[in-house]
Amino acid sequence: MALVLGGCTPAGLIEDEVATSDVPRRDLPAIQRLTITENGVGSPNDANPPRGCSGFMLDEGHVRRFMDGAGEVGQRDYMHNLDWSPCHARGRLEFADGRSGVWTVRQFRTGSIMFDDGGEVFLFCPSCTWEPFAW
Repeated sequence: MALVLGGCTPAGLIEDEVATSDVPRRDLPAIQRLTITENGVGSPNDANPPRGCSGFMLDEGHVRRFMDGAGEVGQRDYMHNLDWSPCHARGRLEFADGRSGVWTVRQFRTGSIMFDDGGEVFLFCPSCTWEPFAW
């Protein structure tokens, strides 16, 4: 007779491991210009977007503070280990070094920058525990 045990990881457990590990700081150049083009919206692929997304509204100060506190995470952690939220804000930014791109910040303290040159950075901000972030 064999005993086989299986289990699932409770939501947030892996995120806690990522949050308490050393999330390498991503020293981004100074932001010269930042615009917000979408705010408090759900994923366009979601047939029934959550009503609560209208409560996730960011201003320029929120986004700059997120970028200052965020560390870079790998794409795998971003896609599979961190909690995902359809609620997000999005816009464009331009850095002092001339690079520019589209930023996205999600309600569960994750985000990304898709640079115009094709590069992408995935971010997590363990210190972003103020509203409107959920944690």
